[in-house]
Amino acid sequence: MIATELPIRPWSKIGVNLFNYNNESYLLTVDYFSKWPEIVRLESTTAKCVILHMKSQMAKYGIPDVVISDNGPQFACFEFIQFSKQYQFERTTSNPHYPQSNGQAERTVQTVKRLLKKSNDPYLALLEYRNSNIDEVGLSPAQMFLGRRLKSTIPTSLPLLKAEALDKVREQLVKRKKKQQQSHDRHVSGGLQPLSPGDQVLLKQHPNRSEWKHGTIIEKHKTPRSYVVRSGNRAYRRNRRHLRPTRSKADLEQEPTDFNLYCWPPSNQHQYNTSPAPNLPSKQTVSKETSSQDSDVSLETRHAVQNQLPPTSVLHSPRQSSSGKVIKTPGRFKNFVQ
Repeated sequence: MIATELPIRPWSKIGVNLFNYNNESYLLTVDYFSKWPEIVRLESTTAKCVILHMKSQMAKYGIPDVVISDNGPQFACFEFIQFSKQYQFERTTSNPHYPQSNGQAERTVQTVKRLLKKSNDPYLALLEYRNSNIDEVGLSPAQMFLGRRLKSTIPTSLPLLKAEALDKVREQLVKRKKKQQQSHDRHVSGGLQPLSPGDQVLLKQHPNRSEWKHGTIIEKHKTPRSYVVRSGNRAYRRNRRHLRPTRSKADLEQEPTDFNLYCWPPSNQHQYNTSPAPNLPSKQTVSKETSSQDSDVSLETRHAVQNQLPPTSVLHSPRQSSSGKVIKTPGRFKNFVQ
C-alpha cells in the first residue's frame, strides 16, 4: 500500500465525491488532514450545481491547494477545469476504475451512509461524528480543523469549547470595542434621559414616517433602552430614541361607538368616563325619540361630543393652577391655540 502524503495544515488537501442515498444525490467533501466531512444534497448532478456548492464551502473555509476527485463528468468537464484555474487550486483525479486512489473520500462516503441509516437526525449524528476522537490521535476532527470542540447534547467542559489563544483574542476585541465606543461618544451629545412608568410620551409609529401619537409608559423592557408603551388600546415596544416626553394628556384613539363613552373632560387615568353625561341622550333614546330629545341638548354640545371635543364653554373656560388661581395668557400669545 502506498500511503497518501499528509498535508501540513487543515483544508489544504480535500477530496470530493458524489454518492446516492434514498434516491437523492449528495456531494461529499473531506479534509485529508483533519478528516472533517462536509455533506450537501444536490439539486442536480450537473457540473454547475457541484461547482456552486464547492464555491460556498471555499467561501467558508478558504481555497484548498489540491482537490482530488474521480473522473466523473462533473469533474472532468471544461467548466470544472476553468473553475480550478479561476480559484487557483490544483485539480487531481484518481485512476480510472480504481477508486482506492481517492481512498479518504471513499471511506468517508461509507461512514456517512451508515450515519444516515442509523440516525433519526442526520445533522445531530454528523455533529457527534465531528466531535469524536480519532483513534491513536486523541483529537476530534473539530479540534483539528477548528481548534476546538463543538457544543452538542453531550456535556462538554468549557476549556474544550475554546480555541487556543482565544482569551488573548477576546482581550483585543474588548479593547477595540471600547475604542469605538469612546470615538462615538466624543461626537454625540449627552444620552437620553430614562423614563419611568406613568410618564406621558409621544410615540413614533414607524421609523421611516413622521407620525407621532400619545402614549403612556407601562414598564421598562428587559432589553437596554427599551420600553413598553400603551397607546389607545394597544401596547407597543419601542426604543428610547422613538419616545419623546410630553406634558400633554393622551386621548383614547378609537372610533366613537356610543355617546355614553365620551364624557368631557377625561379622568386622571386618561380614559373617558363610561357613565352617561348630564343631559345627554342615550343611544336607545336617540334611536327612538330623536326629535323630542333634541330640545334638551344644545346643538353645540351634541356636535362637540360626536367630534370627541368638549363644548365651547369648556374650551374657553379660564385655566386655573393647582392652588385655584386663574392663569392669564400674555397678550402676545392671544392668537395661539391652547
